[in-house]
Amino acid sequence: MSPLSNLRWERFVQGLFEGKPASAAYEDAGYTFNEGNAIRLKGNEKVQARLLELQEAAARSSEVTVQSLLDELEQARSRAHSLDQLSAATTAIMGTAKLAGLLRDKVEIGAAGDFDACETVEAVAEELLEEPQIRFRPVNEEDRQGLVDLLQQHGEEVQQYLAAINARPVTVSVVHDARRQRLLNGNGR
Repeated sequence: MSPLSNLRWERFVQGLFEGKPASAAYEDAGYTFNEGNAIRLKGNEKVQARLLELQEAAARSSEVTVQSLLDELEQARSRAHSLDQLSAATTAIMGTAKLAGLLRDKVEIGAAGDFDACETVEAVAEELLEEPQIRFRPVNEEDRQGLVDLLQQHGEEVQQYLAAINARPVTVSVVHDARRQRLLNGNGR
């Protein structure tokens, strides 16, 4: 849809799009103040369609995608390289690799190295059953199998959950200043 042929209606829609109340947008469009008429015009099908069109266009233009972030990182890398700022260029390369899924942060569960030798779910279950709080309790084969089943089910659910998150478009969010400061200081809690 293109701009409305009625110029006052178009100015009214532009005012609504800017976040003005209907009565203010109505006056700014050149009409005499009349709140009832402003509300009626706001409910007009053509006005609603045009407003939705403007909002969708704004959402599309501000959407952050993986590709847009990759493009920005490439521009940053190129600029840093041209200025001989190799550290910044390397940081941009690492950011690109992470975003592309080529690098992943390693997360340790338990003490470092506890599960290094575990290559199966059963081995992880055995390692968990060796924890001090469980070690001296009676554990039978049914307990072992129950833990293996739980770990497998949990692993599948975690993978599905992560896949759903990974399917979302990338968005930029603002981190609360105090939290950001803690992260910068190295204690993210």
